[in-house]
Amino acid sequence: IMTPSHHRFRKPSSQDHPRPKKSLGQNFLIDRSVIGRIIEACSFSKEDAVLEIGPGTAALTREIAPRVGSLTVVETDRSLVERLEKEFNDGVTII
Repeated sequence: IMTPSHHRFRKPSSQDHPRPKKSLGQNFLIDRSVIGRIIEACSFSKEDAVLEIGPGTAALTREIAPRVGSLTVVETDRSLVERLEKEFNDGVTII
């Protein structure tokens, strides 16, 4: 039996993250251990040019950006684009 404390993902509150839009198939990554494993598995270097599709609330973006030479993110949700533009003004290209 899995109790709520065993879930790796939770619905973010509107205070810390926007609600995922089902119409866009959104799921936001929030588990720090999963983020760490993804970053470790990728072995990024300053010579890398990375394309991130669907950065969402930027959980991976924040970790990738300082590790690579360039980072381009593609986001279709305009409200998330605005949040990304406020947070990343240098070194991250937002499409």
